[in-house]
This record gives sequence, C-alpha cells and structure tokens, in this order.
Amino acid sequence: MIFGVAKELITPYFKTNISCTGAFGYPFEGIHDDVYVKAVVLQDDKTKGLIIATDLLFHNRTFFLWAKEYANKKYNVPKEQVVVNHSHNHNAPSCFGYDDDHVSQEYEDFLKERLERCIDRAFANTFEGEMSYTAVEEYFLNINRRRLMDDGTIQNRPNPLGPKDSMVDILKVCDKKGRIRILMVCYSCHPATYPDLLEISSEYPGRLCHKLEDTFYGCTAVFLQGSGGNVKTNISSRGDRYVRTTYDEIDEMAMILQSKITKAILNQPFSKVDLDLGGVEFEIPLEVEPAPREYFQNAIGKRPSKPLLDRNAIRILENYDTMESTVILHGGILKLSSDLCIAHTGGEPCYEVEEIVTKALENIKVIFSGYSDAIAYIPTDKLIPEGGYEVDSFLEYGNKGPFKIGIDQKVYDAFNSGKKKLFG
Repeated sequence: MIFGVAKELITPYFKTNISCTGAFGYPFEGIHDDVYVKAVVLQDDKTKGLIIATDLLFHNRTFFLWAKEYANKKYNVPKEQVVVNHSHNHNAPSCFGYDDDHVSQEYEDFLKERLERCIDRAFANTFEGEMSYTAVEEYFLNINRRRLMDDGTIQNRPNPLGPKDSMVDILKVCDKKGRIRILMVCYSCHPATYPDLLEISSEYPGRLCHKLEDTFYGCTAVFLQGSGGNVKTNISSRGDRYVRTTYDEIDEMAMILQSKITKAILNQPFSKVDLDLGGVEFEIPLEVEPAPREYFQNAIGKRPSKPLLDRNAIRILENYDTMESTVILHGGILKLSSDLCIAHTGGEPCYEVEEIVTKALENIKVIFSGYSDAIAYIPTDKLIPEGGYEVDSFLEYGNKGPFKIGIDQKVYDAFNSGKKKLFG
C-alpha cells in the first residue's frame, strides 16, 4: 500500500479579513499561529484516493471542485474518491462561502495555488506503508449546545445531557521502518472560542496537530471535523452560557486530546486497514419552507453588527419569486477497506445526522466527516420543529427558509444506496 502526505502554509502574507469572529469587515491585526492545508494520498493496487483538510472555517463548493479536478487531471484520482474537510476554525482568513462581500480575491487565488502545491507535494512524498485504525472516547471536552429553556425555546447554551459524538477516530500510517508518518484524527466539536477577534489562529484542531507532530517526530497530523453542528467546546461553557476563551485554555484542551491519542497509540490495539479503495458521491435535495417576504423585510437593519444578514435579506427579496426552494446537500463515501469508510457531507451536520448515516451504513465502521462546503446547518426531522439556531439560521446562509421535515429518509436512502454500490 502506498501513502503520501504534505502540508502547505495558507496563512496570508497580505492583509485580509477574518472569517467569523464577529469583527466583520476588519482585516486581521496579528497571527497567533499559522493555518494550513494538508493532503493525504492513498493508493492500493488498483486505484487512488485523496483526503484534503484545512484550518479554514469552510468554503463554498468551488474548493472541493478545485481539489477533485486537479487531482483527477494530474494524478488520475477518481473524482468520487476525494474527500475535503474544513475544521470550521472561526479565526481563519475569510473565504467564499460565508459573507462573500468581505472575501479577498487575492487570498482565493493564493489558496487555490497552495492547494495545488500541497497535492503535488503529497504525490511527490509517497512511501510504502501500513494503515491501522482505532478509536478512543473523550466525553468531557465537547458539549451539546441546544438547551431547552423554561419558555419552551431552544437556545445556544450548554446542555450537558444533550447528544453528541464523544469518540475520537484515529487513522495511523507507518512506513516500512515502523515510523508514524501520518495521523488522521476525526472529532466532533465546534471550534468557536474566539480567543482574539482579529488574530489568525488554527484554534484547538491546529494546536492538537502541533502537539501530535511534536510527540511523533516526522509525523504529519491531520484533523477532520465531524458532526460539530450542535456541539461546542466545554472549555467555553460557564454554567448556562458560553464565553470567549484564552489561548491557554485552547492549549489545555489540545493537550488533553493529544494525551488520549498518544496513550492509545502506545497502549491500545489498532486494527490493520487493508486498503480496498472505492468511492461514491451523490446529491441530496433538501426542501425548504419559504419564509414570508415580511420576515426578510423585518430583518433589514435588525442586527447592525452583522451586515451579512442585511445583504442576504435584500438579495432574497430581490429574487424572492425566482429563488429555488431546494438546497443541495452533497454527500459521499470513501471506502477504505471491506469494513471501514469515511462518510462525508457538506454543510454543518448536527450529531443526529451522523447517527442516521451510521445506521444507513450498518455493519461498516464509519468515520463521519462534515464541513466539505458551506451550504447551511443540517438538522434532522426531530430538530426542525424544536427550532433553535441550527434550524433558524437560514438567513445567515442566504437560504429562503428553514428546511422541511423529510431530511432523515433522504439522508438514509442516499448513504444506504452508496453502501450497496461500494460494499455489496
């Protein structure tokens, strides 16, 4: 089995805006730590796969298309065997997909060039090796953020009893000399702690990778964000509220995760992954319930600190009669072996979405990766009537209304059909 890995710096060398810290429209004032794009090449005796991970908030679909087109054209990687994941880091440079008016085309061009160079270096840095898998539980670092209040509303507040994915998936790749060359870690937890509103940082996912690379010299660590849509860091919770954290608190969270992962690597059995690559992609049309025109009229000027909402409301009103009432959720499966896969979706999937996907892929071990693009939060039929930010934030994403009930079956059918194609 052949593997390759590389990372490229995507910290800008010119001023550009921060993605989503609340300081909208202001260029960054400092760089606390760098942000990267990383690429992992997989190759069995028949075909190839490619996994791309970034320290960005996310990006619209064009980033995924860049990666697929480039890898397919230059290295013959089947397009359906490419996975893209963004860590959802809020202290990253602005990219297309969220608040496009504040995006720098100069940064977009720089980002595309660095993505291509990263893929090139990963294919130049191939080696023969062996992949293995394990998982560990880390229950205390993440917390559900949908809390039922006394007035019957769901608010964005810590909910210790709410559902969440507490498993940390670990893929380890060693070369023929037994050295760990690649560590891929998948965890579900929204990295929105805002240590400094105008500093670039890779937040806890990036810090975790730094620590793992320090521990295992010569290794490249890659973070995949899972079903973090309705799950946030426990370090940012204070009673019934969330607060901004310090970099020291982020460092402590990363240290705990790194310690868990290191202990697993040193003491826990791993299952060998005999690469048998395959892939499938699909589109899942999700219907929205159009909000009345009055909703968008009343939204204009309501939150001056977030001009994105005004721009989206105006655009929707101007195109109200012609706008689609469907949002396309892109999904796919990268088969790693006969009993292991990476299931991936766009948007910000809530944990309940991962549960549906896992059920659809019954008897297959699933590493769930969301955040391949920036279409919307993805709730489930249970969450939609409850409301709350993950349901009601459709204006923030420029959609005409919240999703209609009917998501569960569509997601299940798409992934179950994909399972049959790949696994028989």
